[in-house]
Amino acid sequence: MNDSSKKNLFIIIPGNPGMDYAYDDFIQSLKKIHKDDFFYCHQHLGQATHDDFFPSLSIEDLINDHKEFIESKIKQHKDCHLILIGHSLGGLLSLEIFQKKFFPIHKVFLLCPFIELSFPNIWFVKGLKKKGFQNGLRRFVNIVGKAPAPLQKPIQKFFNLGDYGEQIFEDFNRENFKYNFFSLLQRYPLHYENLNLMSWLTKKATQEEKESLFFIFAKRDPWSPKTLYKKLPASIPKVFEPRFDHNFCLDPSQCMIMASLIHKRLFNF
Repeated sequence: MNDSSKKNLFIIIPGNPGMDYAYDDFIQSLKKIHKDDFFYCHQHLGQATHDDFFPSLSIEDLINDHKEFIESKIKQHKDCHLILIGHSLGGLLSLEIFQKKFFPIHKVFLLCPFIELSFPNIWFVKGLKKKGFQNGLRRFVNIVGKAPAPLQKPIQKFFNLGDYGEQIFEDFNRENFKYNFFSLLQRYPLHYENLNLMSWLTKKATQEEKESLFFIFAKRDPWSPKTLYKKLPASIPKVFEPRFDHNFCLDPSQCMIMASLIHKRLFNF
């Protein structure tokens, strides 16, 4: 059971390109249940408006940046339960931070976590090794970002961007954002092809470590498919929830369901 005398420090680590503001509805949903707790969502290195250009941005760089942010919040909010919530790529970052034991973590919630190469995400990551694929992706992003105003709303609706569509389009039109976004994507293959997280979860993680985790999977998710859900050992807490999409954070109703699910798991009821 959770120690009710302690407050919780919730840190949300977003997906890519999950800007921090895309999680506002989700955080508000959590705040309705956990009124006295603390909540932060830290965007990835390279995504802020005035960030530098990073020619060799890596997932390790992101892990170190989030680690430093979390450490600063632990100092600011002493004697709190630290709860990590990682979405998509943020699930990978959260799990690696947990595995490395940088600091005590009470619970880790992994929402649609992109933690392993599997069908169909493996084809995207393998494609990133090829210059032609990279250049085609860049052209697509540039064309979509510069679409005439009358076309932008339908495009935003097609990608289910919700109320954040205009802001997301603005970010993808910033040169430093696009540069850093593609700089990171280019380093996906090296990192993902050398991952050992599933082996660690299956063979090395202690039962106490497993019980600190909770995996939540969504329907028809190419980044965190149901095959991964089935592959996880039965000893690891997990749930497959067909009411969620991978980009649940852009849907206020899904955010409320997700917040309720996390709350129930946190207090074991």
